[in-house]
Amino acid sequence: MTINASTYDGLALGANSDGQFIIGGTHATAGDMTSASAGQGVALTAAAPFALSVYGDDGGTAVASSWVSTGFFSYINFAAQATGSAIALTGQLHIGANFTACDNIVGVYGITECDSAKTINGHVFGGQFGVSLSAGTVGASYRVAAINLGVNTTGATISGTKTHINFYGGTGQTASAAMSFGTIANDMTGSGADLTADVSETPLGHILVYLGSTLGYINVYSDAT
Repeated sequence: MTINASTYDGLALGANSDGQFIIGGTHATAGDMTSASAGQGVALTAAAPFALSVYGDDGGTAVASSWVSTGFFSYINFAAQATGSAIALTGQLHIGANFTACDNIVGVYGITECDSAKTINGHVFGGQFGVSLSAGTVGASYRVAAINLGVNTTGATISGTKTHINFYGGTGQTASAAMSFGTIANDMTGSGADLTADVSETPLGHILVYLGSTLGYINVYSDAT
């Protein structure tokens, strides 16, 4: 087996005899997060825009696994925790200077791409999130959801709009609908007769959604009270 090695600040980094790269028993840090001074982190340039690049492929042979990924991060608490949050992987973009005439400024970015003629028989998502609880008890005052969204702009001046979700339809970006639900039975309950709000006024427009394979819409009103 050929074991590829690299170096960081003169320290040799390489895989073990099984082809695995493991850091255990200590923290692995690149750059100094305790400093607010420029140059204390890994300096990025146009030629080297990534502080860390990890590439994986199948070596030309299909991977016989139900799950394959370039990276895997896991956290386990062995002691009861009564404060704070527990997060397996965190992405943060800290704004330290002005951004002018930029595109997207995000904390985490995920994309799935294909730029040649390939047959793809499977769901294609840019990101996937889920919760798997096969045991345990969640308190009555708490929520369980695949995604939790929040926007905090206290103290900031927002000239444009601020929302929890933004559906972007820029140049070259098209979609059949804003949202898609798997099945009516699993993802949508009730019916139009259950609506109790006064919606006698003319709607401003509507949001297209898929209920299973059926395309429907949600009316949007300026005031439904």
